[in-house]
Amino acid sequence: MDRLRPRRRPLFPQGVVAGIFVANGFERHTWFLATYMPHALRWPVVVGMILLGLTAYGVAILQVRRAEGVPELPRILTMLRPPR
Repeated sequence: MDRLRPRRRPLFPQGVVAGIFVANGFERHTWFLATYMPHALRWPVVVGMILLGLTAYGVAILQVRRAEGVPELPRILTMLRPPR
């Protein structure tokens, strides 16, 4: 799981923690990008960071699975493919 460590940054601190700050009405500028945005853009930035973090996790998991020789799609999904 050490390979997934650098990909945590957008999800946890910039997404989840910043979302808590924005939800609690924290007005001071902090390390979190969302606190620097105008009020109308704070939630879209939080959601965007969470989606970016989840996407990075998904890409990391696919890379690890490929490196280990695990097929990309689970068997059930390969059975749902249309015949060629």
